[in-house]
Amino acid sequence: MIQSFLTRLSFRDIYEATDYWVDDAPGGPFRICCGEQSPELDRALSEAGAHDWVYITACNPLSQALSDQENASRMLDLEARLRAMSCVVFHGRGVGRIGNWPAEPSLLVMGLSVDEGLNLGREFGQAAIVAGRRGEPARLAWTS
Repeated sequence: MIQSFLTRLSFRDIYEATDYWVDDAPGGPFRICCGEQSPELDRALSEAGAHDWVYITACNPLSQALSDQENASRMLDLEARLRAMSCVVFHGRGVGRIGNWPAEPSLLVMGLSVDEGLNLGREFGQAAIVAGRRGEPARLAWTS
């Protein structure tokens, strides 16, 4: 319990100061920011007939840097899992506004509940995911 609390404290500001980009949505690229509502995301959700969404990565578990090759393999595994669940998936990248962490390949998943996203986040070693519902601001959801 203490470890979980310390993990949240150390990552919270960094994760909240990240622009979560969606690069290949039909309406063009857009960004998601924690604490903000995204009209572009709401439009994409409406077009997909979805209400819930998560933004997730399989890269760099618990923010421990892995090689590009390891991260690419993990992302392929995550995307395969999501496609098997019949979710609408778009590619993106998390770009931090503080520090010098490289952009991190990520996925916007529409039609996946926060609980399902958290389960996948745990499976792929993530401390948190970004999640929300149509018409609401994006928020961090912690896996532990």
